[in-house]
Amino acid sequence: MVLLTASILIFTLTYGLTTLLSKSLVSKNDELEEYTLKKDPYIYIFFLLFTGSLGISFFAQHFENFVVPLKTSQLFLPFLFSGLIYILFLLETNKLLNVSVFAFSILSAFLFLNQESLPLTNIIPYEIQILIIGLLLGGFVFSAKLFVALPGFSSSLISMILIGIVLISLAGGLPLSLILFSMLMLGVFLSLFQTNFFEFKLKTNEGALMSVSFLLGSLFLIGVNEFAAPSMLILMTYPLAELAWCLVFHYILKHPATDLYFNTAYFSAYEKGIDLTSLRGFLFKIYVVNNALALFQLYAPNPFTLPFLAFLINFWLLGKLYNADKLEKTLQETNAQFIQNVKDEIKTMKKNFKKN
Repeated sequence: MVLLTASILIFTLTYGLTTLLSKSLVSKNDELEEYTLKKDPYIYIFFLLFTGSLGISFFAQHFENFVVPLKTSQLFLPFLFSGLIYILFLLETNKLLNVSVFAFSILSAFLFLNQESLPLTNIIPYEIQILIIGLLLGGFVFSAKLFVALPGFSSSLISMILIGIVLISLAGGLPLSLILFSMLMLGVFLSLFQTNFFEFKLKTNEGALMSVSFLLGSLFLIGVNEFAAPSMLILMTYPLAELAWCLVFHYILKHPATDLYFNTAYFSAYEKGIDLTSLRGFLFKIYVVNNALALFQLYAPNPFTLPFLAFLINFWLLGKLYNADKLEKTLQETNAQFIQNVKDEIKTMKKNFKKN
């Protein structure tokens, strides 16, 4: 009851403060407008997330059920690295920014991950696993720059991932205190989603999305320490799939673009006439699948099958989305049919789990 009350209070507070911020700073996304720190919404959002996390870290002691106890550095260093990512973006140091994203991700993995919690310790050396996790985290943070193209798309994506973390925590796969941190961020991004629902009213640039994705990634690292690495990977699947998709188009199929997001499946579909509502519906449905698979992974007999299945499903859906204008059925009908197939597969999996 205390956790529920605290979660609702935190969500209401951050949602309300972000909404007030939006009303005071709202402006159209005019690239000619002179940038000033005073008008930068992410400066305020970053401060809100930092102070909120400090408060939660003291309150969350009542819900301390971590397998691997948190270090004090796990609160401060992610915000330090996240802040540096945003500063590097503002300084327009693109190459240094990209290198730093992966360097900070790999460093965080080495600093925070516990060797005994890694899923493949008996198969792959500890250092190699840490490097792989750091690279995946870096790819997830880097992929954030792909989702700035459409109003509310990035904030809805982050919200879906946060809801997945909350569900996994409620199912016992993660410490309950992560719900509080997730609700802190969820209040912010649901408010941004509402503000930018029809058009860009409050600027959220690439640097801000990469910065906050790094904070989200720090929650993933906690999940790895709690023996939930495969579930965390499943939550990361869609952004990583879009990143792989556009890199293949950009470098292998030789479709160069001024910005990588022009080669993403969701933006290509938008340019071909798929409306924004259908694209948001696609994102919602793909995370219904991903979050369900992440939950089932908690009870899966091995760490490979469901993450691999998630990547296959996500790539298959990206192909459907990219070619949505050529299909006889609408995108909504295609997704509905797919969701029904997934439901049938989940029922079969549940029967198999019960037998085992």
